Amino acid sequence: GNSDGLLEAILRAWQSEQVVPLFVSEGTSKQKINSIRSSSYLNTVYREVLTTLEPSLVIYGWGLWEQDIYILERIALSQVRSVAVSVYGNDQAYCNRVSHIIHQILGTQVQVSFFLSNSSGVWNNAIVNPE
Repeated sequence: GNSDGLLEAILRAWQSEQVVPLFVSEGTSKQKINSIRSSSYLNTVYREVLTTLEPSLVIYGWGLWEQDIYILERIALSQVRSVAVSVYGNDQAYCNRVSHIIHQILGTQVQVSFFLSNSSGVWNNAIVNPE
């Protein structure tokens, strides 16, 4: 149907390198970095934004897997001293793994805390008074 034509058009555009990604979710660290370098937007974020973060960082919905360590290594060049990480449910193993990775890459002085990803008010700091 129509969607097949659209997918083909998108694939042709990717293959002819007429477009660059704004989101990179697949591949090894090396492949991801190559994709980032092909996008001026992502390259600017990678080179300039990640290295100038300060002092607190909130991470939401990111698993911090081995192939993503290169992002933490860029953040390590910044002034981040406190990291709050979302966690789904009571996943203690995830908390232990992520805490270890953050301390390993950003340093043991960085304070790591966790919050439930489905907690109310997770997207803002507004306090709602139930009256």
